[in-house]
Amino acid sequence: MRFTNKNVISCRNKCLITIIVGVLFIALTCMFIGLSIKQDDSDNDNIKYLNDIIENTNEEAGQKTYLNVEKITSAFAVYDDKTDAYYYAFDGQYYYILYLKESKYLELSGMDLSDNPYRLEGIARNIPDDVKNIAIEDWNSDLADDEEPLTDLNFYKYFGNVYLDQTAVYSETASMYNVLAFFTGIIGLVVSIIGIVNFAKFSSNVKRFDGNEIDSIESEMADSESFFYKDIKLYLTRNYIIMLNGQFKVYKYSDVLWMYPFEQRYNGVRTNRAIKIFTKDGKTSILCSIGVVTKAQKAIYDEVWNTIIDKNPNIVLGYTSENIQHFNDVKKEIKNNKKNGI
Repeated sequence: MRFTNKNVISCRNKCLITIIVGVLFIALTCMFIGLSIKQDDSDNDNIKYLNDIIENTNEEAGQKTYLNVEKITSAFAVYDDKTDAYYYAFDGQYYYILYLKESKYLELSGMDLSDNPYRLEGIARNIPDDVKNIAIEDWNSDLADDEEPLTDLNFYKYFGNVYLDQTAVYSETASMYNVLAFFTGIIGLVVSIIGIVNFAKFSSNVKRFDGNEIDSIESEMADSESFFYKDIKLYLTRNYIIMLNGQFKVYKYSDVLWMYPFEQRYNGVRTNRAIKIFTKDGKTSILCSIGVVTKAQKAIYDEVWNTIIDKNPNIVLGYTSENIQHFNDVKKEIKNNKKNGI
């Protein structure tokens, strides 16, 4: 038999909706990955030689490019906090500027490039002014007296206005899709797991009750004496405390042995207030969890607290050292009894 109470059904449906939302985010992840692959394939189809981009003044930086490297020099510029560096490269006709990972430079420097040019792919980037100035100074330091020095005026004649960035494998568009895929994937995974876990707990808790118990619980939820606190998803009936905050938990008032207030603070400011109960099965649960405490929320909190006490006057109240020690002993006793099959 299944519950027919609309609030119980709503609790179950919210678990399912959470799973569906998670799956939709995962679907978005797949879509963004597909778009990234498609964009990268398109970039590979339209990839242009670096010199063609330099010579065509209408070409824009940011597109995929390649260079057939026949010679590479040692680094002439490197940022303090990185191992990636700027290098000169020669393709048999012209010199270019490259930005490489150190591992890629070590790979190229160990190859016979003069006989077997290496096709290096990357993204065309505009040469920054600071790199241009360093390149001019470095280049001129090794010139013979009869060679033309490099200047601001003739720099672009020698190296053009862009360099090849090997550290960027994808185009800007493909990179954007990859970032979106990463975040939607994380969100989808987390949301799906939360939904699946809550639905599994909901189903498990419902299965604990037989048909007669479900009839009894549903009858009490529909009773005029019962009250449903919509903001905190909690029922207080004649005999039960019923939590519907993403899961489905039912406690008999008579099973509650200990109750105490619980608060969370951040930098001295109270951010959460709740009621904790310790039940006969040795478990501690949180009831009536509220965030910023308003006058209305405090009234709900006090009403829930007082109602539970009225229903079971034998509950031990307060978070004192004596109570903590006593119920730690009770918990150990319950565990030992379960272990011994009592």
